Amino acid sequence: MNFLKTIGILLLIFVLVCCAIGLIQPKHYYVERKLEINVPVQEVHFNISSWEKWKAWSPWEGADTSIYSKIEGKDGSVGSRYNWKSTNPDVGFGNMKFTDIQENKIEFDINLKSPLRLRHKATFDFAHSIKNTTKVTWSLKGKISFFERISSVFWSMDDMTGQELEKGLRNLKDLLERQYAKKNQSKASGIEEFTFLKKSYLINKQVMKLSFAQAQSIGFPEKEITKLMAYANENRVKTSGAPVTFFYDLDTIKGTYSLAVGLPLDSIISDSLDYSILSIEESKAVSYEHKGSHNSLFDVHRKLKSHLVMENLTQIYPVVVSYDSSALDGKNLENWTTTVMYLHE
Repeated sequence: MNFLKTIGILLLIFVLVCCAIGLIQPKHYYVERKLEINVPVQEVHFNISSWEKWKAWSPWEGADTSIYSKIEGKDGSVGSRYNWKSTNPDVGFGNMKFTDIQENKIEFDINLKSPLRLRHKATFDFAHSIKNTTKVTWSLKGKISFFERISSVFWSMDDMTGQELEKGLRNLKDLLERQYAKKNQSKASGIEEFTFLKKSYLINKQVMKLSFAQAQSIGFPEKEITKLMAYANENRVKTSGAPVTFFYDLDTIKGTYSLAVGLPLDSIISDSLDYSILSIEESKAVSYEHKGSHNSLFDVHRKLKSHLVMENLTQIYPVVVSYDSSALDGKNLENWTTTVMYLHE
């Protein structure tokens, strides 16, 4: 009897101690890790604000190569959600959702359903330290339930999640610094990588099929650009930026292509009898600035096509070619400044 009484007293003491621990332990947690990445802040931001880009550096993706994932909503926008499910108990399943995306901060919710049920408020903060170097802070905060506070005697939230944050930041650093070094090598050859921003254009409806020799003989594209500018002025269409041509079905071997001319728009307008609106979504791209006549552009196209092949990148049509103002007068064609842009996935 005394033995059972002793056991009962010990159990009571154990329960009281656990309750005391649960009451004493903090109800909230905050974990953060910092790392400097030697690339511009725009590159860091682009790779964090996209769930698709997360797959290349996430600390959880590498733990299970067969992980199932799905993106809901428009990737890179507030409200878009990343769902994952894994048979690996260290990865579990849950979802993340962007709640705020700003230039110097990205916030998102993490809803972990397995192996533990946790809800994190996560934040990435970006700060310039020196030129082309970004200081990244990844932080998590949330509430700890009463029973989790009791069990926290045997584990630390800072240790458990801090290691994952460190791993993710290291993965991101290694990935971006390799990419940036490769980009600088491309830049030395005259090729630059950039993000082509979403834009709408006023274009001629008729897509012309020509060779470079035919284009030069009929004064294309300067004559078509001049006609398009006249139409815009007559109809008070607000444009912004340099005139462009769009290349479709470009064959650098035969020297033939299908193309249209366009003017970037300040705002969307209705189609007309001869002209229509072309909208191009935001995309990664490579460009090359060329000085010389339109007839000498094929070497530039070949260089950019070769670059995409070497980097195993999938091209997105059309090719966008932008001209400076000298393209409008049809004179001094050898001194044209032309920027050729190849969009890619």
